[in-house]
Amino acid sequence: MSEPTPSHESDPGAGSAPAIDELPPSRPVLASEALMDDVAPVRPWGAAARWWCGALGLLFAALAFAPRAGGAPDWAPGGTAHYAIGAATLAAAGLPLSYLWRAVLMLLLALGCGALGILKAGPAHVLAFSTGDWGVAHLFAAVALPGALLFRARYRAYGGARYLLAAALLLALPFAGYALVAMLRVSAPSLQVAAGVALAGVALSLIGFAGTEALTGVCGYLAGVLVVAVSAVLGAEVVVARGEDAAQLWGPLASVAGFGAATVMGALGFFQLLAAQLWREAREVDLDRPESERPRTSAMGDWSTRK
Repeated sequence: MSEPTPSHESDPGAGSAPAIDELPPSRPVLASEALMDDVAPVRPWGAAARWWCGALGLLFAALAFAPRAGGAPDWAPGGTAHYAIGAATLAAAGLPLSYLWRAVLMLLLALGCGALGILKAGPAHVLAFSTGDWGVAHLFAAVALPGALLFRARYRAYGGARYLLAAALLLALPFAGYALVAMLRVSAPSLQVAAGVALAGVALSLIGFAGTEALTGVCGYLAGVLVVAVSAVLGAEVVVARGEDAAQLWGPLASVAGFGAATVMGALGFFQLLAAQLWREAREVDLDRPESERPRTSAMGDWSTRK
């Protein structure tokens, strides 16, 4: 008599898993896949952008009262544009917009605020009183270059970020020339220092072309320094033109704050617009390139492991 065939009831583990020899071969798991959210995120700073828009919208509306409160009515061309920009910025924070369209709206609002400023209206009207036609150069230097630096710092493994940074540097060159002339021709120490810091910030943007992660990570901090430095140039020009009377400076410096707020929003919007359009391309890694030429996603530099 043959021995009975064991059933599954007598051996609960039988048939629960295939034999080791039957398992499919494991594929290499790229370290870039595991770290992709770090080096190429899908929607970076999406929630933070809404908070920024909410805070900046309130600031734009509040700045309508600052010039009159400070005794400088000639620097208060009317609060209608302030309220309009503030309301639109608050709408960008509160409306259920997609990541891409919120970024577009933020960038358009910043550029619109700058355009109104050149026309002597809105929170950034210091552009017209202080720099005239050069206000466009200030605006591009404080929006395009910081936005490109943020993108370079956040997508450090993406080679195309270097080309975007190069284009932003070209847009910032007119302002760099303006700052250089101001530093050399104007004897006021405050303007010389502010222009020198801004010019150094533009020059230091070249570190974004470095291949090491440590240097490209600095680009995010440099973006903030540039926004402050360009705004400081405007503030120093106001001090030179108006003297040091606090009553005369309150309104103009409030407008400088409006310019800085607009450029913060514009730089964030430009960065997120680039992220929304290029994050898929930033996640593509050419594994056929020699290992020495591949972008490093971590300090370990390992590109594949076995599962």
